[in-house]
Amino acid sequence: MLYWKKEEEYHDLVNQHYWGALYLELSNLAWEDCPLTLPEKEERIEELMQDPKIKQAIAEIETEKEKNSFVKLLILLLRYEKYSTALKLMQTRIIIGKKFQKSFKVIKNLLIKSK
Repeated sequence: MLYWKKEEEYHDLVNQHYWGALYLELSNLAWEDCPLTLPEKEERIEELMQDPKIKQAIAEIETEKEKNSFVKLLILLLRYEKYSTALKLMQTRIIIGKKFQKSFKVIKNLLIKSK
C-alpha cells in the first residue's frame, strides 16, 4: 500500500479487514467446543489486541456509524479491554443464532410439506 501511495484511500477498508479477522477469532473462541479455558481465551484476545495494527483498527472504527448494535457493543467492549464480557456476548449471539436456525428449519419444513 505504501509503495503505491494508496494507504489513505484504503485505510478504512484495511481496518475493516482487521476487524473481520478479530470477529472470526472471537466467534471461534466463543463456541462451546473450543478447548481453551476462559482465562486462556481472554489471554488469546489480549494477545491479538496487543498487535498495533489490530489495536489501531479497533480504535479507529467509527462506532457512531455502525448500524448493528451487537457489533457496536462488541467493538466498544474490546476497546475498553472487557474481553470476558465480549466473549459472553459472542456466546449469547451463537446461542440465539442456533435457536433461530432451528425455528427457521421448522418453518421451512412446514412450508415444504404444505406444497
